[in-house]
Parts: sequence; structure tokens; C-alpha cells
Amino acid sequence: MELKKLIYTVNEDGIAVITMNYMKNLNAIDEQMAAELMYVVDVAEKDPNVKVVVLKGTDRAFFAGGDIGYFYELIQAGGEVNMDGLISKVGVVADGLKRMSKMVITSVCGATAGTGVSLALGGDFVIAEVEEIVEVGELGPEEIHVPAPIVDMVYVRTGEKRPLCPMWQRAKAKAEAKAKEKAEGGNK
Repeated sequence: MELKKLIYTVNEDGIAVITMNYMKNLNAIDEQMAAELMYVVDVAEKDPNVKVVVLKGTDRAFFAGGDIGYFYELIQAGGEVNMDGLISKVGVVADGLKRMSKMVITSVCGATAGTGVSLALGGDFVIAEVEEIVEVGELGPEEIHVPAPIVDMVYVRTGEKRPLCPMWQRAKAKAEAKAKEKAEGGNK
């Protein structure tokens, strides 16, 4: 596969570096980047010469969430934005990182938002400044931005590396169901 939004290198010491390199949109995800990430994570896992994998961004952003410009262009062309499919692909990448038989280091250099947090937490070691993880998502019917220290606590308390997206989706669905129940007069 020809890489257009990533740079993938392996040095003589067996260190594979996956660099998200689409600064036009701060490494925001679209179908192309999702496919490339899935591909290189698989390549790194299968390469017997790779001992360590480093996932990083370039310059100002690690991963800026969804590529709104791409979504807009897709809709203008008469297409549909399959957010669930795109989020699932990021989940596959994050899951691939956490299950990888090699050491995985995620280097969060610059802003990280949305599903980028799942990728960041896919590493065995996460190198980041608290200020770099700007937003995780929302919980419940009212928007509540979850700060990075809370994300860190989720990781530390569970002792597992796993994508956060499904956790937030379940929490949001539960909060919405509770709010609906309250609105309908129930008080459980």
C-alpha cells in the first residue's frame, strides 16, 4: 500500500516508527488515514525484525479527531459519512496496538482529541503532557469535557489498554436512557 498520510520506517535496531504526517488537517482521521493505520500496524506486528513500535504525530498534533473537511467534501459529493465505521476502524487500530506482541510507545506531541485518545492509550508507554489531550468526549445529556487526568485514572484503575470510545458510548447511552426515564416520570 502506498502511504500518503503516514510515514513508516524501521531502523537497524528493530524500532518501527509510525508517523502520522497529514498536517494539513492536524492528522485528523479520514478513510485513507484509517486504512493506512490499519495496514502499518499489521505490517509492524508481522515483521519479525520489529521489536518496538513508536506511534507519533508531527509538529502541532498527534491526532485531531475526525477530519471535518473530509466529511464536508464527502457530503457535498452526495456521499454519506459513516462515523460508526470510521470510529470502528480507529478502534481496530487501537486494539491492534494493545494486542501487539511488540513494545508500543505512543508519543503525544501536540493536540489530541476524540478517538486520538484511544490511539494514545493503545501504547504500553504513553509519553504526553497533560495539556496535549484537549478533549475526550461527552458523557450524559449535557456536554461534559473529560480532562486528561481522568483519562489517565481510567487507564491506571482498569489496568488495561483498551479503546475509550466504546466506554464513552456506553456511558453516554446509559446517561441518555436515565435522562429519558426521568423525563417520562420514572425515578429509578
